[in-house]
Amino acid sequence: MDGFNNPYFGFPQMVRFAFNPNERSRKVIEELKTLGVDSGLNELFYPVSTKKSPTREHTKFKHETEVLELLRVIDGTATDRQVLSFLDNNEQIKNGELCKHIVVGFTIQN
Repeated sequence: MDGFNNPYFGFPQMVRFAFNPNERSRKVIEELKTLGVDSGLNELFYPVSTKKSPTREHTKFKHETEVLELLRVIDGTATDRQVLSFLDNNEQIKNGELCKHIVVGFTIQN
């Protein structure tokens, strides 16, 4: 297929992975549901503040412990039985040759 017929021609190659949140994050999401928060995963990744400040609260997650644990599971420095440590499975990724950015999108199934 040439570039003219490929709607994704010119875009960087993307590899997609799907996974469940780690156990600690799932617990926070369930707690948020009991408080009436429907989009718990969005809340999980919500910053402490959305306004820039000298204390840099806009650079911190409300649930920083859970978010960092999830990212550690993804990169292979921690484990969780329901999450694939996909960034730890390839030498090219480990050497920074393949994965330079991560885009996270979520689908929650009940």
